[in-house]
Amino acid sequence: MILEELRERKCAYVDRYPPYYIASAGCHELNLVNQSAEFFLDQNGEPENLRLHTIFCAPPGCSKTFWINQFLRGKYAILGDTGIDITLEATLTGAGFVGTTRFNQGESIREPGLAEVHQKAIIGIEEFSAVTTMFKTSHSGELDNALLLALDSGYVYKRLAAGPIKYRTYVTLQTGSQPSRFDLSSGLGRRFCFLEFMPTLKDFRILTLATRHLGQLTVNPTRTHQIRMGIRNLRERMANIKAVDIDTKFYEYMDDKEVRHIEEVVLKRLLMGYAAMRGYFKNRGHQKDGILDARFDPTARGLIERQHQWRLNVQRGSEFSQVMIILEDCGGKAAIPILRERLLDYGMDYGQASDLIYQMTDRLRLIRKKGNVVFLPGYKEDITNNVI
Repeated sequence: MILEELRERKCAYVDRYPPYYIASAGCHELNLVNQSAEFFLDQNGEPENLRLHTIFCAPPGCSKTFWINQFLRGKYAILGDTGIDITLEATLTGAGFVGTTRFNQGESIREPGLAEVHQKAIIGIEEFSAVTTMFKTSHSGELDNALLLALDSGYVYKRLAAGPIKYRTYVTLQTGSQPSRFDLSSGLGRRFCFLEFMPTLKDFRILTLATRHLGQLTVNPTRTHQIRMGIRNLRERMANIKAVDIDTKFYEYMDDKEVRHIEEVVLKRLLMGYAAMRGYFKNRGHQKDGILDARFDPTARGLIERQHQWRLNVQRGSEFSQVMIILEDCGGKAAIPILRERLLDYGMDYGQASDLIYQMTDRLRLIRKKGNVVFLPGYKEDITNNVI
């Protein structure tokens, strides 16, 4: 019903991106239940942290904020009035998220951050550079460890001159980022679901047409209410969970694709969040809805396949994907001036575009250059025609 409502709102790419935000909400609620029900434990016998944060990697103006707004902002937000605490911020620093302490006339003053004030909330932050910086840095000493802990284990501890900060948070973060390369080897990488949008010319056209509907749409309050009541009902059913049944087909897929164990963790959470929000429950003896039935159905498989590919893309470098997309749009080859002009659509300036092209052709040799023309890998030239 959620996807149907979003289609009525004339949203583009409803089947591609919203299911991940929905699964993230499912993981958020599962995590809260698991802390007391202890139906899913880690290797230390403690309740596993099941949160699944989302980060949308896309050029400027390409839906990063749009989807957060659909679920978290305003009177008709999908997750509004569902019993789930939600909040939205335009920008935020690491200290604003975690909290800090300071001296005021010799007295220590505690300033709690958003993760403490809204300990059990889904928090949307349009631009959160502190998170993307953590993914890009290669030296652990440069990381904001308190922020890392808040998003990973949830146990926050930070020693400051004016006094320590210590608390536990269960927040789920939904945010966005410009295309870049992300290091997913840390614990933080296991907590994030990556969404990638590298628009083609056709995609830009679709976004243009979708934008023209703004100001002409009417929201269906009755259906919005029904969606919210449905989510409330799912939350009540999740509260009964005492065990999780992971479909063996999921593990067969992981083995077939040779997915690393640290990647399997996030894909398993995605499967669980999806199952919870689809209402896949089984009775446990006489207990109704006592088992979460994390079945690997065709839709779940599609979501996991796409997420696996997106994660590979952001590890390789989403900015490289932009060049590949443009070359595909141009039939496999493009003159460097044309390529540079097209990269302006992705928020780059001439200097950044030129550096990226040089990096891909001369330094990394990801694409081939001949004279003033660059080619996709495998693109073949003809002796007579020059280009096939």
